[in-house]
Amino acid sequence: MLPIICIALLNTFCFILPSDGGKRITFCLSIFVTLAVFMTLVNGSLPESSDEVSTFGVYICLQLIGCGLSTIATVFSLYCFQESDHTPVRSCVQLFVMAMCVRKRNQIHQHPVDNEIQVNRNEGEIITSAIDTIDDSGQKDKCRSNGNGIHHLPPVTWKMVSCALDRFCFIASLFWHVVLLSVLLAALVP
Repeated sequence: MLPIICIALLNTFCFILPSDGGKRITFCLSIFVTLAVFMTLVNGSLPESSDEVSTFGVYICLQLIGCGLSTIATVFSLYCFQESDHTPVRSCVQLFVMAMCVRKRNQIHQHPVDNEIQVNRNEGEIITSAIDTIDDSGQKDKCRSNGNGIHHLPPVTWKMVSCALDRFCFIASLFWHVVLLSVLLAALVP
């Protein structure tokens, strides 16, 4: 029972693997096949005349369904990761990214110490301008001011969508495993 639980729990960690490595789908499918083989072994060891359904067989079947859903979510996340930055992201997807706090990590902050540049010396008067540090995309979308300066928020990219989807699926997968394990232990303990 413990090896099956550990193998099923490994499926959660496919959402932590980097998206650009190319090993995520292989990892998900390997775990899916492993669970399918264990399910075949458990069902083969049961007597055919039994009217009762094995609790552990149901657990493995539900883990197999969860693994299939994780594989589908991984494919969708990789699709979002490979999507072109020129394709606009819908506003509902942008809200999802903001809800998963992916945008906070990618904010552009103004650094006032390193930011002032002397642009022109005109009759002893120094004219300065501030330059913001920008993210990888080099684009600016929205501005917000908090009194200390202007912070530009970068647009939501598809890589951010992929990261938010991975974060959501990781949390959902952990929840799925905890619930299934709790139900299994509750059913096995009289």
